[in-house]
Amino acid sequence: ATYDELRHLIEQAGGHLAIQECVCRKVSDLQGKHCQATERREVCMSLGDLADLYVEEGWGRKISQQEALEIARKNEEEGLVLMPGNEQEAAFMCACCSDCCGMLGMLKFQPRPADAVASNYYAQVDAGLCAATGTCVQRCPMEAVQLTNGTAAVDLGRCIGCGLCVPTCPQSALSLAQKAQPVVPPRTEEELFDRILASKRHR
Repeated sequence: ATYDELRHLIEQAGGHLAIQECVCRKVSDLQGKHCQATERREVCMSLGDLADLYVEEGWGRKISQQEALEIARKNEEEGLVLMPGNEQEAAFMCACCSDCCGMLGMLKFQPRPADAVASNYYAQVDAGLCAATGTCVQRCPMEAVQLTNGTAAVDLGRCIGCGLCVPTCPQSALSLAQKAQPVVPPRTEEELFDRILASKRHR
């Protein structure tokens, strides 16, 4: 999700927000594989009823919208991919890196990660502004950006539209463009499961 979409989800959740430690990074820590992206562990959020459950069970702590937005800002700043649940009323929001997150790590090893994600965006480069600083190459978790002939170039088969390359470009040469046919996710988790079940019935 883009930061603007994430802000909307946080505001939509009202006072039902919780933060919890990232399970993927805790597993990596136990395996002696320290995360290269962040020292923080409280990076993943739950929203709505799930947030209330996490707080009630002691799995997370309640946070305000202001704190949630600040955590989201830090997540983006450190290069973590903002991954909400695949529904309009998202119940959770992960902050992933390709060295700890199993899902993102699996995507990275696919030849065309873009084909496996429900993202409505892709990164594009204004070659006239690009100064080939390489910050976008370092930030991209899918290795979708390369420097070619003195300018950045995006492999659209690998770009998952996370937007991490955009905010740190010193020349503002990168931006996110919306795909021609945007994906509209189900409204709720229940509708998501209904769609999955319906697709299996027709196989």
